[in-house]
Amino acid sequence: MGRLRLWFSSHPPHLRALLATTATVLALTATPVVIFGMFVALGGETLLLEIGSAILLGTVLFAVGLATIVLAHVHTGFRDYNEHRSKGIVRVGTRILEAVTVSGLVLGLFAAFLSVALLGSVPTVVWVVLGGTTILLPLTVIAHATVFFGTTILVLSER
Repeated sequence: MGRLRLWFSSHPPHLRALLATTATVLALTATPVVIFGMFVALGGETLLLEIGSAILLGTVLFAVGLATIVLAHVHTGFRDYNEHRSKGIVRVGTRILEAVTVSGLVLGLFAAFLSVALLGSVPTVVWVVLGGTTILLPLTVIAHATVFFGTTILVLSER
């Protein structure tokens, strides 16, 4: 556990911002491909829809990887409350928003797997939670990285 904590602490928001940006770009790329692929699929050709679905799968995989890293950072960060108290309300607020978003994604994934195992299908509410948190998590991480880099620039400019 000590090595894992050291690895996570040595990779500041740069890694999270990279994963979040990649997931966002993939989602923005996949959306028009899937929409256009749906119309083309009405004529019988499903290749474009399959390509868009593969890109969306990549988006979800990046979001799950991002959720894993954010969850580990939130866990190690909230254990030391005094560290967060001294960093300002904006950084603490973005960290709390990250925690809520990643919790929704993890619980949504758990609910989806559980409902598939028990019911054979995923309810619409679970899809909405998964979709919403998959979109919000990268945006929240990018907002947190922006606050982090802005604070760093302000601190460096005061020296």
